[in-house]
Amino acid sequence: MANNYIPGTTNATLIADGGIISTPAPTKVAGDKVNAVLELQTTTRAPVFMKPMTTAQIAAIPNPTNGMEAFDGDLGRFVQYYGGAWNQVNPLNRTNYTSGTLATADVQGMYAAPVAVASLPALAAGLTYVVHGLRLVLDSVTAAFTGGGAIQLQYGNTVNAGGVAAANTVAATFLTAAVAGTDRTIYTTGLDGSAQTAAASLTLGMYFSNATAAFAAGGTSSIAYQIWYSVV
Repeated sequence: MANNYIPGTTNATLIADGGIISTPAPTKVAGDKVNAVLELQTTTRAPVFMKPMTTAQIAAIPNPTNGMEAFDGDLGRFVQYYGGAWNQVNPLNRTNYTSGTLATADVQGMYAAPVAVASLPALAAGLTYVVHGLRLVLDSVTAAFTGGGAIQLQYGNTVNAGGVAAANTVAATFLTAAVAGTDRTIYTTGLDGSAQTAAASLTLGMYFSNATAAFAAGGTSSIAYQIWYSVV
């Protein structure tokens, strides 16, 4: 196959088998030279879309070959063919991220009314969120919070931190021992090896709550949170 450059506007298809092409010198949007058999260029649309297939449809693909990939709509994830079988792509390699802020009223009220985590994708039946890391950043503005209890990221909106934990808890002193005007940061990992029933987290959203009692005071302080997670 000869080196070919098929120009476009914001989109182009580049096909070559001669490695990096210098004449002509097609470039990616970012300005890097092409070193691939197929390149998709776009600044306005997703470059690739795999229409979801059912598990049965994927299993019926004739002559599957190691390296093939498809999106299994029943599982809600990618699968790859290798070792003589279709295998689910390890979701831990595709970590998602979301962030948000717990305002003063959220912190004070989350004991009786858990606060939902922002911007999480809807879950298909049988799937759940698995948290890899949780980071809290306290902006202690005018006064420290008082009272309260252990802060919990949990599945579902059961009050008083009564839901199944999604990550290790954060002690109330993270808030109550803060010095006004000084930010504090804490990082905790996802839940350890604690056992739970199979249905305890499936299709449930994640919420912030706290145990023991409601937090009080706090002035105008707030908590920014960051969560790294997978859908499995």
